Amino acid sequence: TDDAYSSLSVEQDKGDKTVAESLLVAEVRTELLHRVERKTAALDERKTLWLIGDSITCNCSASSTTKGWGMYIGEWLDDTRIKVCNMARAGLSTQSFIHTDGLAIWSHVCRKMKAGDYLIVSLGINDCSSSAPERRTSLEQYTENLEAFADEAHRRGVTLLFVTSTVTVENNPVVNFRRAY
Repeated sequence: TDDAYSSLSVEQDKGDKTVAESLLVAEVRTELLHRVERKTAALDERKTLWLIGDSITCNCSASSTTKGWGMYIGEWLDDTRIKVCNMARAGLSTQSFIHTDGLAIWSHVCRKMKAGDYLIVSLGINDCSSSAPERRTSLEQYTENLEAFADEAHRRGVTLLFVTSTVTVENNPVVNFRRAY
């Protein structure tokens, strides 16, 4: 119509009752939608800070008493220039990110990383876990796994940062040393 406003009716069948909804569309609103699309495109050109790690880095639910540092790093960054993509998962190790249950996550990150992005790898505590043999690594394998992360980042033009494993505070200096190797 030539009116500034048009009406659109939508009907949706939900079992035995029909839901009808009317939407009011204005010219001004249509123009605003175009502006939103342009702004979204600009945001998609931002660099990405990729995080891979374990429970110390991962996003946790609001009700959880555990909080990973990766949940908060975005608060310190300008979100118009960089976006944070936290792919960390509790319990994972360098071994599991490259060879077992975290491989799908690492593969996704590899497909999406682009030149100019950043990658923080914060793994190590679960690499020496005695409770999860599929995640445990030797010192030599741990080194090889870190080299694999570095090689992939270098191949893609991504700046890589390794975050030193955090020591779990226990009254046993042998356990603390082992977890920090």
